[in-house]
Amino acid sequence: MQADSTMEKTISAIMPSIMSQFPKENLTPEKTAMMNQLMSSIMTLTQEMSKKLMNEDFVLIYGKYYTEQEIKDLVAFYKTPLGKKLIKNTPEIQKEVTTVMMSKYLPDLQKNLTELMLKMKPGVNN
Repeated sequence: MQADSTMEKTISAIMPSIMSQFPKENLTPEKTAMMNQLMSSIMTLTQEMSKKLMNEDFVLIYGKYYTEQEIKDLVAFYKTPLGKKLIKNTPEIQKEVTTVMMSKYLPDLQKNLTELMLKMKPGVNN
């Protein structure tokens, strides 16, 4: 199924961005192997979850927002050259968006969350 392939490509494309967020210093070969095994397991679990999401939940969600005819029209669109291009390019677009988000916005988010958590600690003056 095309959606399964697109989801797998998307997951594979964003994994390097996620992995780049882990500290690289003091990584022994054993720790690297463990991290790779962990990421492989996470990828497998994510793929299984994504397939279930697409096969069960997407039907319900799309059904809330689109009529049966609109869904047929979407399917027809995805069979057009532009629709096929969208399907083909979506994983790479999502990879780029994830990379930008992780490198440009995540550090500020982490900093802001840390500051908020410190403010929420008992005994810390605001």
